[in-house]
Amino acid sequence: MRKFGFVLCAILGLFWSCSEKDVAVTGVSLSLEGFELEVGRDTLIKAQVTPASATDPSVIWYSDNPKVATVEDGLVSAISCGKARITVETVDGEYTAFCIVTVFSSYVPVDSIR
Repeated sequence: MRKFGFVLCAILGLFWSCSEKDVAVTGVSLSLEGFELEVGRDTLIKAQVTPASATDPSVIWYSDNPKVATVEDGLVSAISCGKARITVETVDGEYTAFCIVTVFSSYVPVDSIR
């Protein structure tokens, strides 16, 4: 009886693994290639994982220069003047895409008074 249970579990396991096929990620892209952002402002970048039916479309966001711009769930926040590379990476397959954000200030410092 024990052998029968083992064989039955093996057959059912094979059935479930065949019927629930994983769809692997094949790429990722971003809604913006590059943009400018004023200090104190933010903008949302969207990541498009392909195929749309991927089993695990999860992504990780990061900035190479968090002193200039930070990113959380695609929301880029401008911290100080400069440039930062915003990267998204898929959890499945480790595909990446990036864009460059240039952060500027509309504030013009006064250097002298007459």
